[in-house]
Amino acid sequence: TYVLLSLVTCGIYDLIFRWKLINDLNDVSSAKDPDGWRSPNLIVLILLTLVTCGIYGWYWIYQVGNTICRAGENYGERIDENGTTLLLWSLFGSLLCGAGYFIAYHLMFKNMNTICRRYNEEFIDNVAYAQGGYSDDHIYDSDVISDFSVSGNSYKGKTPLTAQQESEE
Repeated sequence: TYVLLSLVTCGIYDLIFRWKLINDLNDVSSAKDPDGWRSPNLIVLILLTLVTCGIYGWYWIYQVGNTICRAGENYGERIDENGTTLLLWSLFGSLLCGAGYFIAYHLMFKNMNTICRRYNEEFIDNVAYAQGGYSDDHIYDSDVISDFSVSGNSYKGKTPLTAQQESEE
């Protein structure tokens, strides 16, 4: 899907996808390792890659792989592919008509999904996550939340929706 959409949109999808990947990588990796490597933004990545004739792009792939691997360890997930694996697939896989590039990015996306899943489980509101996501009105199951307070008013045995309806009346 990534390759097809990148081709159909003449590379625009690739730029947007990399921008989101960089933001998510920085958020997920810095949540547990604030002193770790942070990826530069997309514009800096592109400019440095152009100025160094592509060498920075390989360095970036290497650093991303190592950052994902360290983040996996921090979240208790085993990530088998590190920066060296991604770099080797990118460099030597380019001899296979560019197939190594796609393999490296597949491994990067797979590992990123793994640590993002753990990040969501740990840092996103556990009540909403357990119920399958958020809704616009944040109505939660009454079995999960029954005692809470809002603005100093305590609502024992009521759901947020019931309390909201009472406060509006």
